[in-house]
Amino acid sequence: MVPILLCLGAWGWSRSHSTWIGYGHHGRFVMCESWWGSADVQWGTNTGEPDGWWCQIEPQTYAQFWPDYRGVNSFLGFRYSDRHNMTHTSTRLGAPWWFLIIVFSAILFVVWRKTRPRGTGRAFPVELTAPRSEPGGKTQ
Repeated sequence: MVPILLCLGAWGWSRSHSTWIGYGHHGRFVMCESWWGSADVQWGTNTGEPDGWWCQIEPQTYAQFWPDYRGVNSFLGFRYSDRHNMTHTSTRLGAPWWFLIIVFSAILFVVWRKTRPRGTGRAFPVELTAPRSEPGGKTQ
């Protein structure tokens, strides 16, 4: 349930803020991004980035229903891009938050169905087989 709630919160947050969390080491980097209703993972090389962790949060200047991703292949909020130049290479994969919520909900449903206790015998365990006043009698 926690991943679903975190995705819902991140989806709401991404409406008004862009967030980047990343790590760089020896000219390579990996970064997670949340913005305009999607979660992106990006990795590649960059000769100008310092080593270590970084985090950046910026307010969105304006909201867009369907953002224009220039130079990025996108369909229904899923994105892919692969860029190369002299100093920088990067690959980006993105998925909309609604898709991640559906995936985690499906996982939760499967886990719940596989781990729930199974009922044995009658449907309602409080049903009496004989009235209390008659020890060997039949129920009416």
